[in-house]
Amino acid sequence: ISYPFYLWHWPVFYFARIIVERNLFVRERVLLILLSIVLAYITYRLLENPIRLAKRESSRRAVTVLATLAACTFLFSLLALRGDMNPRQSSASISKILAAAYDWEYPDGLKGKILAGNLRRAYAYNGNSSVETLFVGDSNMEQYYPRITKLISEYPDQYNSALFVGNQRQRCAPMYRMFLTDSDSCDSVRKDILDLANAKNVAVIVLVYSGEAYHQLLMDGVGNERLSEFLRRGVQNGKSVYLILNMPDGDELDPKNMFMGSRLGVLRPKEPKLATLDYAQFMARYGQDRIELADLAARNGAHTIDPIPYLCPNNQCPAFDSEGAPLYKDSNHMRASYVRENATYIDVTLRLNTHN
Repeated sequence: ISYPFYLWHWPVFYFARIIVERNLFVRERVLLILLSIVLAYITYRLLENPIRLAKRESSRRAVTVLATLAACTFLFSLLALRGDMNPRQSSASISKILAAAYDWEYPDGLKGKILAGNLRRAYAYNGNSSVETLFVGDSNMEQYYPRITKLISEYPDQYNSALFVGNQRQRCAPMYRMFLTDSDSCDSVRKDILDLANAKNVAVIVLVYSGEAYHQLLMDGVGNERLSEFLRRGVQNGKSVYLILNMPDGDELDPKNMFMGSRLGVLRPKEPKLATLDYAQFMARYGQDRIELADLAARNGAHTIDPIPYLCPNNQCPAFDSEGAPLYKDSNHMRASYVRENATYIDVTLRLNTHN
């Protein structure tokens, strides 16, 4: 069944990647390999073997049908490759929306990866300064990578180098649990991050989580105390510590929800005025948490940065730019191209000699 397996595994992996919109975890890849084997076996038993063992006349008819289908597939593929056959749902405005869902730049390989205890995903981006800013958090931290690397690459003498510790794959997931529990390797993750934070070259520590993650920490007595201790210890060790509050999140911001119509009919983008975040609902959900987080940071000597005045001027949180392109990758992350030019509130955490 090696050849049917070869034919099946590619579309299985390809469409799985499209569905989940991220790189696949190891156990997911193992399951997809098993699925490909099952499909290959079914193909072998129900298609390949009957054709191979059939009588000559029946075999010829089957081969003729398969050859015709293969020729048609080749013809359609050639026309699509030449641009003579466009998708039914194809327009510049739709393409802009679809592109936003894949606009993400946080590293996921070996480039820039550093050894830091048992952390699976720790990265560095260096300028000319030996002074470093350590960014810690979940994917809400990871989304700021394009802005941080832009500043360092364009002005290597004016900004700190950067260290990043984001999600650790299957270890201590989701990442905020490092403050809640010692199980699932969370104690090891927390210790390794503290070791990084205490390093001599690290002058600034920045903590960034989603609104839901912050809520879980505030509601849990252990989580609340450990978060406070993390901030307090950094300050006591002579570091400048920043806590970045949560940014807007909501289904209204997700590019998947920016269409009107149906796949079976005609899809068209929503008008920008119909795709804005319900600011009142957002503040009703997170307003009290944000007040408590700012108070917690202040009590422990940390600085607070609030993205909302930058992303929601006059209490309006736009989802599109002036050219009709989405500003967000999904319901709770900005797209990389938007972050790179607009998340200017993060800049202060990287400026040399401005921390106190």
